[in-house]
Amino acid sequence: MGWPQPRPEVVEKILSWLREQDPRLSPGGLRQALLDAGYAEPEITAAMAARRAELDAALPPGSDLRGRAAAILVVMFLAVWGAISLALVTGDQQAIYNSGAPAALILGALLLPVLLLGLAAIRISGRLKRGVTGAIVAVLAIPFVFLVIIAGTCVATTDPFR
Repeated sequence: MGWPQPRPEVVEKILSWLREQDPRLSPGGLRQALLDAGYAEPEITAAMAARRAELDAALPPGSDLRGRAAAILVVMFLAVWGAISLALVTGDQQAIYNSGAPAALILGALLLPVLLLGLAAIRISGRLKRGVTGAIVAVLAIPFVFLVIIAGTCVATTDPFR
């Protein structure tokens, strides 16, 4: 069963139409436009894969922003974790409760899954791969919000900076 094999002449026709479109357009929107035009899923999938390969091959060296976005995310998480952990270990809470190091480890354990999810989102981001600078902000926004929520909750409940 499954899909029938894509017909090469139809794939080429779709591919030529895709070449005329703005490469920044959403793949989902392009796919829907092709489905609405009556093309079959196998031909659309084959043509879109071929177009993606053409666009990737045409990228100039250094245009892939995924490494830069990953570095920003890691530095951002390490800076927040380091600052709060230092305050937890050296602040009044450490002297009173002797809980600075375990609290820092718990904070790290809470931040790690968010960091890993953020790195996974960066890895699969086609817009970052194509060098769309604004995509860095879009991809980093959600991990940053979670970072603020988790770190803010930690600071609010332990007050490590007094």
